Amino acid sequence: MIVGLRVTPRLMRRVPDRTLVIVGALIASGGFLWQSAITADGGYVSGLLGPAVLVSIGGGLLNTPLTSTVTSGINKRDAGAAAGLMNTAKQVGGALGLAVLTAAVAGHGTAPAALAGAYGDAFLIMAAMLAVVAAASVVLPARSPGAGLPS
Repeated sequence: MIVGLRVTPRLMRRVPDRTLVIVGALIASGGFLWQSAITADGGYVSGLLGPAVLVSIGGGLLNTPLTSTVTSGINKRDAGAAAGLMNTAKQVGGALGLAVLTAAVAGHGTAPAALAGAYGDAFLIMAAMLAVVAAASVVLPARSPGAGLPS
């Protein structure tokens, strides 16, 4: 929350939105990649806290600039519809992503070692998808740093 509320708005004044989306997606991808390697005997910091911090920082960096990119250039009277469409796409994407992850790891079984492998595979898939987001973000429209932001 601190990154999303305090750091990202300041960075948006100096760094293009597209850059923040790419960096945020890569940082979050790194967190999921790290989390894919956790084990049952892993420590709290290295197994849970560290990856969670990276995922949170990455999410905080990419969400606000992505929203800004999606809603920029929209007529003011259509801004609510654009924001609503973006949020609907996020919700549908989350539901579809969860369905795909569940299907991808469904055959692992219920033994503790099997569940650890299933979770690891799911986190690895999330890391890969965020890397794809970062790669796809290079085609986002460029917006000059600070453009359209309140001073």
